[in-house]
Amino acid sequence: MSEREIVEAIAVTAELTQTQLTGSAMAVMADDLMRNYPAPAILQALTRCRRELPGRLTQHAIIERIEQADGRPGANEAWGIALTAFDEAATVVTNEEINEAMAAARPVMIGGDEIGARMAFRDAYERIIRQSRLAGIRPKWYPSLGFDPIMRVDAIQAAEAKGLLTRAQAVAYLPAVSAADAAQGLALIAGRLTDQSTKPELPKHEALLRITGILTKLKSA
Repeated sequence: MSEREIVEAIAVTAELTQTQLTGSAMAVMADDLMRNYPAPAILQALTRCRRELPGRLTQHAIIERIEQADGRPGANEAWGIALTAFDEAATVVTNEEINEAMAAARPVMIGGDEIGARMAFRDAYERIIRQSRLAGIRPKWYPSLGFDPIMRVDAIQAAEAKGLLTRAQAVAYLPAVSAADAAQGLALIAGRLTDQSTKPELPKHEALLRITGILTKLKSA
């Protein structure tokens, strides 16, 4: 798709949002957008602008909708995900873009400069996702499993709720629940609901894990 077609789409969107832009301004806007994003993503964002904007069309509004569409976290959120991955107990749902940016920041982090590491991460991450967006590459999410089973369930289910993992992927990473486990877990649920003192002899974290697994299987049935 040519830059001229993008300019025409911007012109139509500007007219429908009662925005006055000169030909030169639209050409610069189109050039800026096409340097960083694929044409289909720009057109999709312009369509959303025509439908959603209550006021003037701005380049920021277009970029905001382009970046919302691919589900990538911003640099600050991505940094939080990268930091959580340092905790061996925690399960983190991450992607290669975050890992690649963290590889650039890790030497600074090891040197004890967390602020510098965050800046290095941010610069690398924004460069990486800009290149991926321009190439039309979507992020591929996967879990990095920690050893804490409760944290694993929470992280996997949260990722599924956000649409980062499919239902099949989530179930594959959740702990299996046997018939005996189900009976014990359901007994614990029943006991809590009826305030009965009798509880299965399970460690608290294990019982909660099994209850979560039961509810997960009921959802997928």
